[in-house]
Amino acid sequence: MNRFLLSCFTAVAILAGANAQTGHVLNGAGARSIGMAGVGTAYSANPTAALQWSPASITQIPTSIEFSTSLIALKTNNYSELDLFYLDPSVPQGTILSGILNDETKNTLLPTFSFIYNPKSEWSFGLTAAGIGGFGVDYPQTPSSPLSLLFGDIFSSYKLFQFSMTAAYQLTNKLALAISPTLNIASLELGPIVTATPFVGVAGILFPNQDEAKALGYGLHLGLTYAVNESLSIGLLYKSRQTFEDFEYDELNGAGNASRTSLDYPMILAAGVSYKGIDKMSLALDFRFVDFSSTDGFKETNFDSDFSVRGFGWDNSYFVGLGIERTISDSFTVRGGYSYNTNPVQDEISFFSTIAPATVQHAIGIGASYTCSDKIDLSVGYHHGFENESNGPVILPTSDGGQAVPSITRSTLATEVFSLDITFKL
Repeated sequence: MNRFLLSCFTAVAILAGANAQTGHVLNGAGARSIGMAGVGTAYSANPTAALQWSPASITQIPTSIEFSTSLIALKTNNYSELDLFYLDPSVPQGTILSGILNDETKNTLLPTFSFIYNPKSEWSFGLTAAGIGGFGVDYPQTPSSPLSLLFGDIFSSYKLFQFSMTAAYQLTNKLALAISPTLNIASLELGPIVTATPFVGVAGILFPNQDEAKALGYGLHLGLTYAVNESLSIGLLYKSRQTFEDFEYDELNGAGNASRTSLDYPMILAAGVSYKGIDKMSLALDFRFVDFSSTDGFKETNFDSDFSVRGFGWDNSYFVGLGIERTISDSFTVRGGYSYNTNPVQDEISFFSTIAPATVQHAIGIGASYTCSDKIDLSVGYHHGFENESNGPVILPTSDGGQAVPSITRSTLATEVFSLDITFKL
């Protein structure tokens, strides 16, 4: 691992506060995109959204700098119940332990910086630094919860920060292409570290704890926009899997043991259309495919023979979003949107996603922009992800995999995001 690069990017990531815990993949970037429920593959009129979801469209955006910040809030909890007989056969069958874990994760600020240079030639260039995903929970130990009995305090924090450089080329007056190499820094803290080999002794199975581990990753984005006519445009985007080094944990619990955890960021395919043929109104529609099922850390699950957890076992996820924007005056624009995505968490193995709830499926967005002057624009956006839940059994570790026992574990998640952009046209 290049320690110098890792140190530099870690410093930037800490300053950026990229603790984005609205699910592993953030849909949308910046206030305008968030105000349209994450839509923007064929309709991105500002630097932040364009560089993340429609890089080829930067050929149509003037030289500008944009600062964006989002306040991310989540509401999550876990209810579980378990017959203690399955933990200790000496306990009478029917002795039920049940309780609720309430998440104490704090609200998070997520700043983003974006810059576009358009020299009024066929080429345009962009630079962005942004948090693009993450997850986390903070469940203090609760005596009535079976999960607390099994694991004690439950804590997770995954933060993913991405730095990308974009080059876009206007091939014809209708077609533009873009390429964006990416460099990433991620940190992962698990308590307990369920991906490590636990200690097995008279006290049972005890998973180790340690401070966060960090890893560098890399990837590539390829984008295309095509103007069918003055009103209709098409956008395509390929985001490669972001491949990371293993997260390395040394000296677990001071016992000298080492552990490695693999966790990559999934490949994403996106397609969008936008239509501006209605007076003072624009419509945008997006489709996305997120490839969790072949991504390290997500493609496998269950307990291994050494009682460590293999991964989350998520399904692929599909996203569809519709956004509407209306110009009220020369200086004021309003927008809104709705999005739906399939839940990657399978109920029967949702136990393994307790540390990374990703259940939100329906979301809405609203927002507005105000042109302060020829050089400055302000935009605000609000996202609400409606509460959803996953239900499944508690799965106990065995030497030949996990065993689901008669029990319940139910995780719920709802999200809110408030976003503010300020754009300076240079």
